[in-house]
Amino acid sequence: MKSHKYRFFPIALFMAVVLLPGCSTSVLVNQWSDPSYRGPALNKIMVIAVRNDPTRRRVWEDVFIGELSRHGVNATQSYQLFPNAIPDSLQIAGAVAKYAFDGIIITRRLPKVVNTHYVNGYVTQESETRYSERKQRFFTYYRDVDHPGFVDTQKIANRSIDVWTTDSTSRMVWSAISETPEPSTPDAVHRDVVNLVTGELERKGILPKVK
Repeated sequence: MKSHKYRFFPIALFMAVVLLPGCSTSVLVNQWSDPSYRGPALNKIMVIAVRNDPTRRRVWEDVFIGELSRHGVNATQSYQLFPNAIPDSLQIAGAVAKYAFDGIIITRRLPKVVNTHYVNGYVTQESETRYSERKQRFFTYYRDVDHPGFVDTQKIANRSIDVWTTDSTSRMVWSAISETPEPSTPDAVHRDVVNLVTGELERKGILPKVK
């Protein structure tokens, strides 16, 4: 009988892990890259986080700068040049001309999406030990316990990331959307998204390889 007691443990453990808040990581979806882009890899980039909250704007830009520096890229946060507000297209063009940026990374928050799915129920066996006065001994009983299914609702935070070149063609060469299940800690989200993006850009030859 004892073997049955543990037969359902992996299922229960799996459910507990799945439902832990903040343990999910980001993924990139809807990736696109310009098949005609042949390089060279970008080495002087301005990073623009389109966020009205000045603190969050700075955090996102700082995290990108930190990761880009590992690739040997000379990158600049847009808030260093435009501390009071997100730059418009004319200001961006002026900064490109003045500082000779060869690329721009733009990230913006998209509306959240709510995903709803049904989680199947499962059964576990639980033991209960009782003392019999009549027989003067302990007995262990096993019983099945039903854990009913339920509807799980989860919010997904979405962000778009676009990469543009500033050469004579001035075109977008890569784009993707990041999806992050909530709740997640902000620091983990920043690292997840930025690492995913820079990794893909390196594979596409848009960023230099980490030395």
